[in-house]
Amino acid sequence: MSLIIQYLPSTVAIIFGLLQDMVLRLHTMTPGIYIISILCIVGTLNVMPTPRQDYISRVKETRDSHETIKALQRMVKVDGAGSWPPKATHRDSWPKALQPYHDIFQELAALISVDTVSTNDEINQSRRLEYRKRLQRLLKERINLEAVQSVFAISDQAGSTGLQGVACNGFFACIANLRHGFRWGTVPIVKVAQEEKIIDFPQELDIPWAFLQRRYGVNSQGGNLMSNFHCNFDSNGELVYKLNNGMAEPVPSAEYNLVYSFTGTEKESLPVYYHLAQAIAAFERNQKQQCSQQLAQVNWHLRNTMRVYYEYVVSSKIPHSLFVGYIQGFHGWAAGKFVDGKFKEYDGLSGGHLILFNLLDGFFGFEHFLNDESRLNYIPATQREFIESVKKHGFREEAERAGDVEVKKQLDGILKQLRTFRSAHKTRTNRYMSVERPERVVMTAGASIPKGGAKGTAQDLAKSVDDALAKQLKNTV
Repeated sequence: MSLIIQYLPSTVAIIFGLLQDMVLRLHTMTPGIYIISILCIVGTLNVMPTPRQDYISRVKETRDSHETIKALQRMVKVDGAGSWPPKATHRDSWPKALQPYHDIFQELAALISVDTVSTNDEINQSRRLEYRKRLQRLLKERINLEAVQSVFAISDQAGSTGLQGVACNGFFACIANLRHGFRWGTVPIVKVAQEEKIIDFPQELDIPWAFLQRRYGVNSQGGNLMSNFHCNFDSNGELVYKLNNGMAEPVPSAEYNLVYSFTGTEKESLPVYYHLAQAIAAFERNQKQQCSQQLAQVNWHLRNTMRVYYEYVVSSKIPHSLFVGYIQGFHGWAAGKFVDGKFKEYDGLSGGHLILFNLLDGFFGFEHFLNDESRLNYIPATQREFIESVKKHGFREEAERAGDVEVKKQLDGILKQLRTFRSAHKTRTNRYMSVERPERVVMTAGASIPKGGAKGTAQDLAKSVDDALAKQLKNTV
């Protein structure tokens, strides 16, 4: 009982008191009043939230054959390794040939961040090249490429027991963070690094990345939310590959809080995914009451999901002065390669990669923040498939045409929460992006360097981001 009460607001908890009161007053109740009271309580219990830890088993055990439910199950099984957000293990669970990658990152981790930042290009270039040189030397000395390629060849085979599941997820995090470290060479990132647009990666980082691109179905040269954030937690909830090991507080805490603001959001989103998939299946079977109840659960759990952002993305947990320099910049990319004679640039991590908002935009029929190519670049395949399935089966317009009052009421509640979130996100993002960093050209992690380049100011960048978020907010109707 205590577990259930933990997940109830006070208004619903009162129901249990009412039940007790009904028992005491049975002798004074007419049969009609008694039946009405029971029906009211049962109606409320139908929308009571299920404790979150039950949702993994509920997703796995659902026998429904609906396409969207199957897509959710595949996402949890393949990318999540049976959990959500994706579960990962690091180093000891990997084949021995891959374990030195973990050790190399940890050995160099304390060297990448500095508390005294220079604006001198020569000093900054010397520093980042020194980091690269050390990284390349350790890779050459400790990585047996033949053995590494053998692991990948075995793992690529169907039904293989090679690098799979949680171990592969952890390796994904390691290689992605090593590649970002090689790309930038220093934190905060600096102008001379941003000017380098084609990165000559060592084979020891390119060969594993090609395998991971195949495994997860992404095209970008750099990491994504799954690799850099979700798979970067150990079983104790601690970050494994940290950027700011040698820095004093509050820098390490700010780094953790930003990463958790994304992964915590994903954690709380699983009930939303489950109930939305169930609502879609119910609607298509003309089970309107069940559909409405499932949407009520979506509304309920969406509050918990949004609360992660509201509680973590605040200046007391992620100071405005640290965000751009010590956390966000490293996870950008702003580099690329020539494809068929044309230069193709990739971006880094973005809140626009979160499944939740892509899912809701698709469901309601809104224009996605990311275009089709960007989703192919940065969002793993099974996650894209789930998003596309929800989009395909969205039923807002059909419900409105049919005059389904209760269904429409729940849809309006979800939409209201989404608009409120986007308004708050727009305001907070503007404050974070308005901070000047003289050692670098203005840039966002998720959209690289905006028009204006080196001539742009933090205010220009903030306006550019603000305009994009304002457009998305305007479309959320």
